[in-house]
Amino acid sequence: MAWSKAKIFAVVAIAAVAALILVIGGVKLFTWYRDPDRIAAAKEERANVKGEKTIAKHIADPVDLTGHSAGNVWDFVPSGFQTFLNVPLQIDGMMLLWGAGGATNGMDLPEEITGITVGRKFETLYVYEGAFYPSPKGTPVYNIVFRYDDGSTATNSILYGQDILDWYAKGVKKAVGPSGPRSKLAWEGETERNGKNQKLCFCMTAVENPYPGTVVTSIDLCSAKHRTVAVILALTTGKSGLMKSN
Repeated sequence: MAWSKAKIFAVVAIAAVAALILVIGGVKLFTWYRDPDRIAAAKEERANVKGEKTIAKHIADPVDLTGHSAGNVWDFVPSGFQTFLNVPLQIDGMMLLWGAGGATNGMDLPEEITGITVGRKFETLYVYEGAFYPSPKGTPVYNIVFRYDDGSTATNSILYGQDILDWYAKGVKKAVGPSGPRSKLAWEGETERNGKNQKLCFCMTAVENPYPGTVVTSIDLCSAKHRTVAVILALTTGKSGLMKSN
């Protein structure tokens, strides 16, 4: 009888230990599965795979900004190859354009950036951008000039509030995006500012090409010479309608 009781006790003990291991393992698995960093990384990887396929199918093509970017992107915002709003981007630096707010604070910036080589036909230019120093809604921040191989040009203005926003995001829980129909909030993040967490945001604007059947040889970016400093991080040409909410 003593031996039988001992065996029963051993079996029960083993079962209890096994159950405890399963519970601990389940908790760890659940914690891993729900980990926000893992979820964000997996989401980014899926988006980038989709973006690479979009490029391979010649649906979109990031513009090479080598030689035009003013400097490196801050280490607390995404850089390199990224896909936001279904649009593939190559973020290797920043292009900044003159604004009175920046000039007042000692920012020596160009009024225009010219000769950005494109050399292809496209329906839409997708612009990944932000800004310093807000302006009244509807104020032109900078102009995008398409230069065609037949010598003609087309100009489109990027407007504050409707297309582009100060990268210091407004709002407590979620940044408020641009109000225009062709622009969306593309990325949200945060950094520390004055000992507090500051929400950050960048926008994306879909600029339609009025002459999609003609080769665009190059693009110029020109300050509208108002208060806001434009920050352009990436340009991608492609078909219309690519930009979709995350």
